[in-house]
Amino acid sequence: MTSGLEQSKTMLALFSPAYFQAKFALAEPQAAFADDPLNERESICLSS
Repeated sequence: MTSGLEQSKTMLALFSPAYFQAKFALAEPQAAFADDPLNERESICLSS
């Protein structure tokens, strides 16, 4: 996960009920937000 986030230009987060049941699900978007908290590089795309 860390390597993928570091090498990626954009993160597309797709949330489903199953996603929120996963043990480390929230760590992925938190890592992206920590890298670009104001989304100034438009590196975070959210969808539901």
